[in-house]
Amino acid sequence: MSNWGCLYLILRANFDGMESETIPEPPPQKGDGNVEYRPGKRVFGVSYDKDKGRITVQYVDVVTGEKNSVGAAMVIAADGVHSSVRKVLQVPTRNDYAGYIGWRGTVLEHLLCQETIEYFSNRLNFTLLKGIYFIRSELSKCPPYTASKLTRRLGSYFIPNETGHMEQGQRRLNWVWYLVVPDGSPEMAAIFTDINGRLHPNTVPQGLIDPKLWIDQVARCESQMIAFLAEVVIKSLYPFVTKVGDAQAWQASFFDNRLVLIGGAFTAFRSHRGMASEQAARNCWQLDRFWRGEITQQQRDHEATMYAEQFVLINRLIGLGGLGHVIAVAKVLWALVPLSLRHTLGYVRVGQTDS
Repeated sequence: MSNWGCLYLILRANFDGMESETIPEPPPQKGDGNVEYRPGKRVFGVSYDKDKGRITVQYVDVVTGEKNSVGAAMVIAADGVHSSVRKVLQVPTRNDYAGYIGWRGTVLEHLLCQETIEYFSNRLNFTLLKGIYFIRSELSKCPPYTASKLTRRLGSYFIPNETGHMEQGQRRLNWVWYLVVPDGSPEMAAIFTDINGRLHPNTVPQGLIDPKLWIDQVARCESQMIAFLAEVVIKSLYPFVTKVGDAQAWQASFFDNRLVLIGGAFTAFRSHRGMASEQAARNCWQLDRFWRGEITQQQRDHEATMYAEQFVLINRLIGLGGLGHVIAVAKVLWALVPLSLRHTLGYVRVGQTDS
């Protein structure tokens, strides 16, 4: 497991040579041309000149509001699950709310007692109760849960700090707490309304969670947690919350294969296996194979779609299984059978690549 801040610094060092405490001496960028990283931009328009083989991307600075554009012969759209590029292109996309949300947070290791540190060290932990889904092990130590209306799950594991240090005392303990909340319910509205009264559609960032709501949330379930887990959750100062779901586009390539959706912009999984970065890397590897002439673009799209469809279902299995939804698990397993047959026979839904 890693820390996104640490991963970001590693990627920046390899992309445009940015120095940081994590990578104080970035590797030389030989033969890669000139690169420029422009943060804080949102795409609002994409057009294609077929005769010139050029794509124009229009974007706006989210802070200043200044608009600009850039032209390219190849565009890789890797702007995540809420992809602006995908929306601009009006790509047919299935978006499903999973039926549960994920509270998330981290706590600095030096704030925890030694017994808690030892308990969570060198393991990925799951807590699975009828009322709770945290991630820790040794389930026999979990007390019974008597309520039946709520289903929750929580996970925890050590990660590096923002600069990549994994020395004892420097790490963070990361946790995820899955909680069933009906979409459109008063509870959902309350959770996703921040301290300024703004209702967020998908995520309430760190520092904007209503403190009273968070205190009530912890108090509601604290008695069901073992002492180690309760300490971790209580000492996490800046939790945030996200709706869990998946999004899947049915077309990956556009404009004579000159624009390709990558990673979460193409398909976003539920957050149970941590496969988002792996999928993006695999998509790039598939593109490299296409550029080298090893496969066609249609074959690349086939592989990307096959991989995405499989892991959408696998992540659903993990989440629904952890929450004890037996019937839903059976339905997902049933869907995997024809999917596996279709992939074995070479049939997969791939959009036209010449539009």
